[in-house]
Amino acid sequence: MLFFDYAFLFVFLPLFVAVYFLIPRGARNAWILVGSLAFYAGSSFDYVPILLFSIVVDYVAGGRIARTEGTAKKLWLTVSLATNLGLLGYFKYVGLFTRTLRDVGFEGVPLLAAALPVGISFFTFQSMSYSIDLYRGRVKPARSFIDFAAFVSMFPQLIAGPIVRFEQLESELTERTHSVDKVVQGIERFILGLAKKLLLADTAAALAAPIFAAEDPSLVEAWVSMFLYSVQIYFDFSGYTDMALGLGRVLGFDLPVNFDSPYRAASFSEFWHRWHITLSTWLRDNVYVPLGGNRYGTLRTYANLMIVMLLGGLWHGASWTFLIWGGLHGAFLAIERALGLRHSDRSVPRVFVVHLLTIIAWVPFRLDDLAQVKLWWGRMFGAGPLSASLPTETWLALPAFAAIVWLFPNTNQFAGRLGPRYAPVLGVLFIVSLIVTYGRGISPFIYFRF
Repeated sequence: MLFFDYAFLFVFLPLFVAVYFLIPRGARNAWILVGSLAFYAGSSFDYVPILLFSIVVDYVAGGRIARTEGTAKKLWLTVSLATNLGLLGYFKYVGLFTRTLRDVGFEGVPLLAAALPVGISFFTFQSMSYSIDLYRGRVKPARSFIDFAAFVSMFPQLIAGPIVRFEQLESELTERTHSVDKVVQGIERFILGLAKKLLLADTAAALAAPIFAAEDPSLVEAWVSMFLYSVQIYFDFSGYTDMALGLGRVLGFDLPVNFDSPYRAASFSEFWHRWHITLSTWLRDNVYVPLGGNRYGTLRTYANLMIVMLLGGLWHGASWTFLIWGGLHGAFLAIERALGLRHSDRSVPRVFVVHLLTIIAWVPFRLDDLAQVKLWWGRMFGAGPLSASLPTETWLALPAFAAIVWLFPNTNQFAGRLGPRYAPVLGVLFIVSLIVTYGRGISPFIYFRF
């Protein structure tokens, strides 16, 4: 089920919200759990048991972690980590692992493949972060299984984040406030996110699609296609996040911000403080810092950065192209640290260069075939014709997208603050978004496949 499906917008969501506000406060977390499982079943019915299994294991393990010490405490943490990473490893990486073994000469290894449960990368990280934070003493155990299950499965952010830490919602799970203002603010943000996805991301995707379909671009076409993809993936994912934050606000939750104009970053360190913030924070706290961070010398710091970014790449997908993408960002981070560029000026040229390199790195993220990656990079760096045959609407869209990316305020700056006078504008934006999208067809969120 997608947030812009008519079934979601005009059946599921109104029914869910109506019941939510009609029932007693003490029953609302249980209703969130019921509604979230129904929502997930609409997208991935066969894998509801996987989601529930992860929740049960981490709730039990978390309770034992909170009540034990020493070896037993570590054992229960291991149970949590092994369960979640085992689920993620099997469903997401068993195909890559067995294919790689066969490619390097182990032809007798059976080629295994498993269908990927929607959102597994998100809910496993969120669920096991509870056990990790309990082990570190950062949180107290959930008040009840219902509270914890509602936290993990909450449908606004279940499938594509943000990845929420238990401490961020701990108090709101037990006592949160509801008001008309919060509902209005949530609706505002939801509509803005919907428009970002349907009007910006999907328009960029439609303009880039013919270039990717042709599979042999000129220099100009290769750069245009990747700039359009950089626009598409940003507004697709940040649009989803805005919708998630808006829905959470309606229910009384303040979900964490996940994007903050990343293409305006003047360094890659800043980029990763602005792009997919909750994943960056999760990897920093649970991988980079435990590895030693920057505490053991320069070379160890560079190695830790590279390990984190390689794992971040693999988190996105079981493909060598994602590993290349992560490796490029690891190299960018290490190089700018070596050159002392992490905290330098925020000049326009610096921002432009960072965005340019980000676009180059998006190539292996977008293209899952190494031969195509090589071709696209070759075309972008001059190995091919220069001329381009692009429609007028593409040429007009490029400066418009550039202005929105670099100059317009982001939704964190004004969402929820527009006030009643903007209600007609938001209403028109909502209607236009649906009309335009259903006129040309809908596309799922990019991060649904991760």
